[in-house]
Amino acid sequence: MADEAKTIIRLLRKDVPGELTIETALTRVNGIGFSIASAVRLKLGLPRSIRLSELSDAQLKELNNILESTDTLNLPVWMRNRRKDNETGKDLHLLDTNLMFANRDDLIKYKKLKNYRGLRHMFGLKVRGQRTRSTGRKGTSMGVSKS
Repeated sequence: MADEAKTIIRLLRKDVPGELTIETALTRVNGIGFSIASAVRLKLGLPRSIRLSELSDAQLKELNNILESTDTLNLPVWMRNRRKDNETGKDLHLLDTNLMFANRDDLIKYKKLKNYRGLRHMFGLKVRGQRTRSTGRKGTSMGVSKS
């Protein structure tokens, strides 16, 4: 019964298969890549080969606590996904729904300001300087259609 209960483990409102290693399982959560996952594993002091289902309840609780407050990891600034946040001015690392809400709010703000990025997003064009003459035509109307 105990093995069946740990086949799927809940991490930050996300169901993760228990047979995955810790680093691979953590990458299933939005906002966590391999380098962040390995930093979390090192913070817990666990070997690389341990599976998520092999963790005790206390270790899972500690893992969730670390993920809920990523400031305890003392990540370098370049490793965080939200540097110099517009509202707080701090370097943050957001996960899961907080990351999605922050990105969505940024796009809404850009569109409202009508700056370059906002206009490109409004018109469905490339934003980061890519060329648009011959590529990126999928999803837009092209030319004259026969009637």
